[in-house]
Amino acid sequence: MWWVLVLVVVALLGLAGVWALWLRNRETDEDEEPFISLVGLLSHHRQLSDYEIQQAALRAFGHELLLEEGEDVAEAIVSEDELGVHMIFCEEAILLVHDHPGSYVEHPEEFAQRVSDLRVADAVRRHQAWFSADVVHVNKEFSDMAEQVRWAFRQAARLFSELVDHRCLAIVIPETGWVIPVTEEVLQALEAEDPLRALKESCPLPVVPVSADDPLMKQAVEQARRTWPEFVRAFELRQGKDFGVKAPVRYRDREEFIWLEVTALEGDYIYGTLANDPHDLGPLKFGSRVRVSVQELNDWVYFTPQGELRGGYTIEIIRHIQQQRRTQHEADSES
Repeated sequence: MWWVLVLVVVALLGLAGVWALWLRNRETDEDEEPFISLVGLLSHHRQLSDYEIQQAALRAFGHELLLEEGEDVAEAIVSEDELGVHMIFCEEAILLVHDHPGSYVEHPEEFAQRVSDLRVADAVRRHQAWFSADVVHVNKEFSDMAEQVRWAFRQAARLFSELVDHRCLAIVIPETGWVIPVTEEVLQALEAEDPLRALKESCPLPVVPVSADDPLMKQAVEQARRTWPEFVRAFELRQGKDFGVKAPVRYRDREEFIWLEVTALEGDYIYGTLANDPHDLGPLKFGSRVRVSVQELNDWVYFTPQGELRGGYTIEIIRHIQQQRRTQHEADSES
C-alpha cells in the first residue's frame, strides 16, 4: 500500500523530534564508530539470565560467535549481572546487551508531554524497564560508513529479535531519533535484511490529538468532503490503486480517526480494513474490518495510474501541528 508509505513520512517526522534533545546533547567524535543501538521500552523488568542471553546469541549468530574448537557458547559472552550488562563476542562484531529496571528517561511524564503520538507517549509513561542490543565494535571492512551502519543495525536487530517479547511497548533507535510503537509488522521488520528501511516502511501511523475546532483541520476536512466524488469515480472505475479513507471508528465509548484501506463503497457507507493499529479501541486492530459513514469522512487518498497522489488533505495539517508542538516543547526546554 504505497499511500501508507506516504503517510509514514508523517509518522517519522513526529518520531524524529522525540529524541532530538538527547541526540543534540550527545557528544560525538568523527573518528568514533557510529552509535548503533535498538532499545526496547518494557512494561516491567525482565531480568535476563545468563542462559537466556547465551541462547539468544546462539540463535542470532550461531557459528559467528568467537569460539575456539570445543568451547561452549558461554565462552563468547561476558556477563556482569549486577550491572545488567552482557558483552557478546562475534567474529566480526562485539555487541552489548543492557537490561535495566527503571525508566530509560529521567522524567517520563515530562518527556511524554513532548510527544504528539499518543501511542508513543503512552509507552514512555508506562514503561518500567528497558533493554537494548548495541553494536559497540565492528571488525570488518566496508566501502563506506553507510554500508557499515546498515550492516551493524542488521546485527543489532538479529540479537534484539531473539530477546524481545510481549513486555516491549516501543522500540527506540537513538541513532535516528525514532520511537516506534511495537506491532506485529514492526517485529517482522526487525528480521529484514535492511531493518532500518523495513522499520521505516512498517512504522505505525501516528495517533495525534487534534482539536475538532482547529481552523486548518476543519478546512482540510471540508475540502476532502467536497472532492469526495473524485475518489468515488476513481474507485468505481478502478482508475488508480491503494484507495484509503480516514474516518472515526468507534468501540463502545471510545473513538479514533483511523485510515482504512477501502474494499467497497455501498450507498452512504464505506467498507474497509484498518490500516494501522488503534491506540485504544478494544479488540479492533490492524486489518480489522469496519464500516464508516460517508457523512463522517475526514480525508481520502489514492494513487493515479501514473503514480500521482490524490487527496490527503489532512496529512500536511497534522505534520504542521506536530512541528508546531515540537518547536514549542524545544523552546520551553531551552527557556
